[in-house]
Amino acid sequence: MCAGRWSDHELAPFRETYRSRARAEHSRLSVRRTRTLALAKEAARILRARYGAGRVMLVGSLAGPEDLFTQWSDVDLLAWGVPACDTFRAVAELAYMDPELPVELICAETCAPDVLDRLLEQAVEL
Repeated sequence: MCAGRWSDHELAPFRETYRSRARAEHSRLSVRRTRTLALAKEAARILRARYGAGRVMLVGSLAGPEDLFTQWSDVDLLAWGVPACDTFRAVAELAYMDPELPVELICAETCAPDVLDRLLEQAVEL
């Protein structure tokens, strides 16, 4: 067996194991993505209600195609209208919303123009 090529019959159990693991991983990622999107929407609500954000957009892997989202993906929010004096308080509140899912805040007013342009290319309104 080691000296030659493996037959389809010999490889079948390995292929099935791979497919089974891939299905399980896809299912786990789908559940995590749904949970992460719900967290993003709640964070946007908080930014509007408590910190006066006028506009909040989702950026990063959660805003892109589903295949960009991984087990390490977080929530990246781009917001307009959060007063500078409230930024750190808002960041702290968002950071503690879920211990397993980090939420990052990018304030549009202080973002470099070229970076803001890149973020807006793939941003999704929340």
